[in-house]
Amino acid sequence: MTQQASVGNGAAALLRVAALQTTPTRGNVSQNLEQIASLTAEVPGAELIITPEMSVSGFSFRPDQVPRPIDVSDKRLSRLAKPGQTIGLGIVEANNGLKPYNSFVQVGAARCVQRKLHLVSYEPWNEQECYTEGADLVQANLHGVQVATLICNDAWHPVMPWLAAHAGAEVLIIPAASLGRRTEDEAAQTWLAILAHAARTLQCYVVFANRAGFEDGKPFWGGSRIIGPRGEVIAQADHKLGVISADLDIASLRKLRKDVPLLRELRLDLVSKHVRRLHGSESLV
Repeated sequence: MTQQASVGNGAAALLRVAALQTTPTRGNVSQNLEQIASLTAEVPGAELIITPEMSVSGFSFRPDQVPRPIDVSDKRLSRLAKPGQTIGLGIVEANNGLKPYNSFVQVGAARCVQRKLHLVSYEPWNEQECYTEGADLVQANLHGVQVATLICNDAWHPVMPWLAAHAGAEVLIIPAASLGRRTEDEAAQTWLAILAHAARTLQCYVVFANRAGFEDGKPFWGGSRIIGPRGEVIAQADHKLGVISADLDIASLRKLRKDVPLLRELRLDLVSKHVRRLHGSESLV
């Protein structure tokens, strides 16, 4: 099921976005929010600001490390956004006393919550022991631009960006907490292929915000980037704390989709037939 959140009536010709490459500390919400606020001040004209996965709460690898959950209505979150601005924040979201969610909350002009759909079930992540998986893929309408969020591992499942784009997403937000020391590392190289493939084949902008710094001595490689619908890198960060930004040409994107209508070749009948076949199969991995 896809949910919708909206702001603004007219379609924007340009959407100014920024990705903050932060270095959060587990459980230190006040310090993490201060860092986000400081970096946000560097891009005052940005309409959409994205932070990494768990940018507010910090990342945990075991159930006993999970920070105290935060309610999505917490005023500390909403105070970060200036008028007309939307900021995406990664939090441990409260879940009525049950295992919390790994969530990405958009506050400000557009408000919506995306909960991580594909928890990483292997070492060192063990997310299935820490969090409850989400159930819905959310679409947000920001100044007439359709935006969808895939939290880290969600983007490693090709069907998820595909579903988002066919549901109308023109901008894919991908907050991440990916381990590695350099962009030459295997995980980083896989990420670069995933991001470029999603942007080019689904004809959308991709805004990837990966964290930097360390957690439990484990390094995060950074490398946040903004990619255009032809797979071109518009802006990218190194491995340190920092900010990147770009103006997304939405009018040009829509013209590309009209001139080369890849998304119209859906064949939903064929897709549905094979999904039903897989659903009843015992041969799934």
